[in-house]
Amino acid sequence: VAGGARLRRGVAAQAAVPLAGGWRLRLADGTAETGAALVLATGKHELRGLARPAAGGALGVKLALEGVALGDAMALLACRGGYAGLQPRAGGGANLCLALQPGTPGLASLARDPVALLAHVAAGSALGRELLAGARPAWARPLAVAGVPYGFIHRGAGAAGLFRVGDQAAVVPSLCGDGIAMALASGLAAASAIAAGQGAGAHHAGWARRIGPGMRLAGLAGALMQRAPGVLVAGVGSWPGLAGWAAQRTRMGLEGG
Repeated sequence: VAGGARLRRGVAAQAAVPLAGGWRLRLADGTAETGAALVLATGKHELRGLARPAAGGALGVKLALEGVALGDAMALLACRGGYAGLQPRAGGGANLCLALQPGTPGLASLARDPVALLAHVAAGSALGRELLAGARPAWARPLAVAGVPYGFIHRGAGAAGLFRVGDQAAVVPSLCGDGIAMALASGLAAASAIAAGQGAGAHHAGWARRIGPGMRLAGLAGALMQRAPGVLVAGVGSWPGLAGWAAQRTRMGLEGG
């Protein structure tokens, strides 16, 4: 706002339509905005008519918990059909986030029932049972989003003037915990490209090159966590520096890689 931007709060975008030399954004209140470029930052959700070219995908589930004390630690927990991350929540308690593959037994119930969700994660490991022993759901039901294409990277030029950022540009496996940094870095990259008069194709190609190595390593770690968590744990136990090495190479610096 201080730089001259106009901010509108509490208004949902419904669709975007390309125009000659720009875009028109249709809003839920019946109004429209036009501009020379459109930055698509809708996260894991799609905007009508501009869905990512990615088929299938996992189910993402999130549940806030009380009665869980983690300090400043985060836990990565294996469970049937995927894995879960447990992290401290601002104000106390913790957030439990899961990435579950289609076909996971009881998937529909897990996305709706907090008790079933906690039992599912607790059954996956001794650490999960210990950490969740006193957990109480802070929400009546979990939040869920379907069709999350982990590993997706937007490589095509796409429509002229359409700049994808965040999860619309690339979806890193959630275990890496770097989605926010990637969103910020890709947003800065898109802003720089627009200011320099570069096309969306150049922005997407440069972003794909920048994050490619880290995404490949993150994909390998995610696959092991889903299909062979014991192998991943044994590897980290045998080579104590392996986890730190992998973490460094799957983290996004805002200036570098």
